[in-house]
Amino acid sequence: MDFSSTLILFWKRKNEGRLGVEVYQTFFILGISLTPVGIVLMVTTGNPVLIGLAGLGIIYLIIGLANRTKWNKK
Repeated sequence: MDFSSTLILFWKRKNEGRLGVEVYQTFFILGISLTPVGIVLMVTTGNPVLIGLAGLGIIYLIIGLANRTKWNKK
């Protein structure tokens, strides 16, 4: 799932009033995944543009953690 499809899913569910648990958990999981991938790719390739991928991961982490009270508690 890329960034644009994530935004479309987020917007669609928000308009339907179904913005729920799985969206925020997905943001958290994507953040956990994208942050180290962006850092490793930037260091190994030497391309500083890839820091944007790590930045996107950090933003996703913040969104997921800010809404962690809305996650299902099992």
